[in-house]
Amino acid sequence: MPHTSANGKKHIRNIINYEEIEENLRNYQLYANIWLEESWERAKNTKFYSGIGDFSPEHFSSLPVVPKGVFKTFSFDFENTNIHGILKYYETSGTTGRPTPTKRTQLDLAWNYAGVALLWSEIVSADDRSVILLPSDIAPIGDLVAGCCEIIGCVTARAYPFTQGMVTWDRLEALFQSFQPTVVWSSPGTLLQFTRILRQRGTFDEVSRHVTKIMLSGEVVTKGLKESLENWWSAKVFNASYGSTETGTIAAVGANGDLNVLQYSFLCEIMKPDGSIEPMSAGAEGELIISSLHGYARPFLRLGTGDMVRILPRLMNCTACKFSGDERRRSRLEAGNTSRVI
Repeated sequence: MPHTSANGKKHIRNIINYEEIEENLRNYQLYANIWLEESWERAKNTKFYSGIGDFSPEHFSSLPVVPKGVFKTFSFDFENTNIHGILKYYETSGTTGRPTPTKRTQLDLAWNYAGVALLWSEIVSADDRSVILLPSDIAPIGDLVAGCCEIIGCVTARAYPFTQGMVTWDRLEALFQSFQPTVVWSSPGTLLQFTRILRQRGTFDEVSRHVTKIMLSGEVVTKGLKESLENWWSAKVFNASYGSTETGTIAAVGANGDLNVLQYSFLCEIMKPDGSIEPMSAGAEGELIISSLHGYARPFLRLGTGDMVRILPRLMNCTACKFSGDERRRSRLEAGNTSRVI
């Protein structure tokens, strides 16, 4: 039931039915058009989309693509002015410019977590023990992993090793000994540094012996780096997800081992080099264009991600894709150089 806090702001607790959300996501083909129209109506409550008029498939197809730079520069113009109940405030890292504020409602979080958990649960189970070496401060990734693990039923421990005054490498090593995690969630850089420290101390084999799966996020994962980490840790390594603070998770890894587009969370299109836009289909290549289906605090339509993708043939009822990244800012991490350091 709603209750009113001391400052008069209403909050809703315990109203999210994740089982119902998951069932709707599994049957997204039945609801996708309805969700898109609802997203359109929410978008009309933003400054940027205030004049788009009534929804129709033809009207949607005529919308121009919103460049990523416009979305970041004028982020406040995309906020839903008719929304209440903001629960989370995040910011982007600012590595490509000024940090972008991002707010999330309970429904934003619930649909995002449920959609990602559907895929991650094909790899991580309730019998696993997850240690999360990802940040929770300002960035959403730590909350996302923890939230999905809770839905899956997997016990978790958060231990970002750069949390000043709380988690040191000594503390992290002791945690691995006592908690004995089977799944490690980390960025490649953090895991490489932890690996190097453990090897220098001669404790790597003992600390890593229970780990069977490594879920990487936050940085580029090359094939060579993935193979090296699998060899060192004797564990299966996955590129866990693709997305951003502004958009939420767009793709997540599943049992097929690939990044699978969350088609139940976004209407995805491909913009060809000549500027033409086509539906997402096997073999298509170009810039990924997305429209949120469950965006409440910041709905967006036909947003250009700036990232080039190639759509793979459907496998295990999933649409997998290969991301080549933003050509303007892509960097490479060669595993050969890394292995010499470690």
